[in-house]
Amino acid sequence: MRLLFKVFVAIACCLPVAAGQAHAQAQINVGYFGDSTTYGEMSVGYPVHTLDPCQPVGASYPKTRFYTATGFTLAQRLGQLLSGMNVIDQGVPGRRAADMVSIFGGQLDAGNYDMVILNYGINDARAPGQRSVAEYVADMKALVDQAVARGIYVVIEKPTPIRECVANQRLEEYRAALNAFSSYENVRLVDQGLWQLETFWWRNLLSDILHPNAAGYERKAQTLAAAINAMPKWCTLVASSNLVPGGAPFSFKVRSSYLSGVAPWSWYGTKNGVADAVGAPAGTVPLRPWTFAFTNSAGWEGTYTRRLQLNFGGNLCTTNTVTVQLLPSPTPTCQLTVDKGIVPANGSWTFTALAASLPGSAPHVGRWHGTKNGVVDAVGTDAMAFPSSATYTSAPGLAGTYSRYLKVYDAANNLVCTTNSVGVLLQ
Repeated sequence: MRLLFKVFVAIACCLPVAAGQAHAQAQINVGYFGDSTTYGEMSVGYPVHTLDPCQPVGASYPKTRFYTATGFTLAQRLGQLLSGMNVIDQGVPGRRAADMVSIFGGQLDAGNYDMVILNYGINDARAPGQRSVAEYVADMKALVDQAVARGIYVVIEKPTPIRECVANQRLEEYRAALNAFSSYENVRLVDQGLWQLETFWWRNLLSDILHPNAAGYERKAQTLAAAINAMPKWCTLVASSNLVPGGAPFSFKVRSSYLSGVAPWSWYGTKNGVADAVGAPAGTVPLRPWTFAFTNSAGWEGTYTRRLQLNFGGNLCTTNTVTVQLLPSPTPTCQLTVDKGIVPANGSWTFTALAASLPGSAPHVGRWHGTKNGVVDAVGTDAMAFPSSATYTSAPGLAGTYSRYLKVYDAANNLVCTTNSVGVLLQ
């Protein structure tokens, strides 16, 4: 049987679709992760317009949060500018990329994101706790890798410039180092550092030494939205597991910037290095997200590569390639033992049935087969649970030499195993 030709689509069971029927468009979930410049923090009354940019004011000034004239936060404003995207604010003042490495995976799993925007660097560049360029890049790579491993598209927002000149020099080095991610699949860079090309940028766009003012945040949102809206359409593929035991379920999930209600997908890939899927139909799947579910069946063992291609109105989108190793099902074993070979009159004896790696669905049952004095006297009779033990007591008329074995069946009445034979003499 060829893997991935017959597809069970998990969500299709619940969303039957008639031909030509219109569909509600699901939004793309975007997690906007970052520091106070993602949260939208601003200072009130800071004399930023009159001071030299390298001479920050020592006093602390009251803080407020950026809201548009109609009451939207920065994340909400960004969502207004991004068609079909729901932007979730994950900005935490003071947060560094280094602080996120150990907790990011859990937040991704809880958020069901299709895309994340990463906006870290300002706090990483400042003392105390300043990170070297190599440390910062390693932290960002850890975040990117965790997202990409989950099939989540990543946008890295290069940190905005600040008036703290020593730290800003480190930010310049960070921004240059982030270019290393430009070659990553399913990762895009957005350069907010271009603000520095403007004359007196700090006087027009900052509320203090670190945080944009309302005009700065609007500029930040506009720059980010323009870059994201200009990106090519994308689609990503991720497997629920890259190593699947025999008989175990597994699935592929597709995330995409396409909001199509119906999207025909086709499989491409190899089995053990040989092409075995070349445009194999994966089905027409309603709504997002797209999930393709399977069970590792007998004969499927091997190492597979898989990618999907979407054909949406003649527009093609090809996912990344994933590798999945399907392991063979373990060999089922079943064994029958008896505690006595000779049973005196009116005595008792016990059969014990043992099993390992039984395929099929539980409960399993064993049915007796065998002979008495060389003549068949049991053919699928007196079923017993398997594995288990069963005790019997001899009675008048039962004397003789018996041979017994069990045929084991799963809940669907499929034969899955046959035990060895054991003998017992009833006196």
